[in-house]
Amino acid sequence: GAAMRVDIPPFNDIRVRRAALMAIDFKAISDSVFGGKGWILAYPWDYAKEYAGLYVELDDPDIPESTRELYTFHPEKAKQLLKEAGYPNGLKTVALITAAQVDDFAIYKDMWSKVGIDVTFDIRESAAINSIRTAGQHPPLAARDRVPPATFFRPAVFAESPTSNPSRIIDPFINEMRVKLRLTAVTKNYSAAIKETRELTKYVLAQAF
Repeated sequence: GAAMRVDIPPFNDIRVRRAALMAIDFKAISDSVFGGKGWILAYPWDYAKEYAGLYVELDDPDIPESTRELYTFHPEKAKQLLKEAGYPNGLKTVALITAAQVDDFAIYKDMWSKVGIDVTFDIRESAAINSIRTAGQHPPLAARDRVPPATFFRPAVFAESPTSNPSRIIDPFINEMRVKLRLTAVTKNYSAAIKETRELTKYVLAQAF
């Protein structure tokens, strides 16, 4: 997946992030790349059946329509959101990726181009990318790291760390939940921790990170 930096333009504007998601035809990707078995809401945790309680699905009654539509193909609404955000003629941005990630990002690039998001690839070796991210010098887009669901109780992807949090997300509610989840998990009450994490998941999905 793609990590959008939320501390700098253009993705610091949630309207742009929402537009970027609505411009992606997730169902088409699932059907063509994964034989119809793709897991659309595999964020912020990779899916594993043993941790099914962490996840929500698009038809979940707890998911508001404003979140559900983010993961449904709405290219015209994406264009309108970009216009409202001050990009009536679209925008140009850069994605920092490895050569192995080009094929995946090419799918996003093609779909984004149809709503006016023009992405240029900055292709580097993994070691160079890690150095650039650690220094906080990466461009607005980068490949998202995979997150093992077993580490849900200490979600490093939201930690104030440049290596595990390429989106540079610093959110008071998320930080509060990170502390709460760790305390719950320390008691070995993983069932309760998973329920708390599901609430965090719903919040995170709505932010279009």
